[in-house]
Amino acid sequence: MLVIKGKYLLTKDGLKKDHGLVIKNGIITDIQPNNMLTSCTNTQTICCDDSIIVPGFINAHTHMYWTVAHGI
Repeated sequence: MLVIKGKYLLTKDGLKKDHGLVIKNGIITDIQPNNMLTSCTNTQTICCDDSIIVPGFINAHTHMYWTVAHGI
């Protein structure tokens, strides 16, 4: 299990301050305020106190260009 705590967390509902998330088996299973996220045995915790967590963000703009431009 992986816990990631951030200054901000971008969700489908907007930007949440002092929130983090829990990842189990590669899937986001929970989103909570940082003070509610606890570390258990066999849990890795990453603290990103000055960062915005953006789950699932993929910078694909260049990949899309090359897909279209392929063969030109």
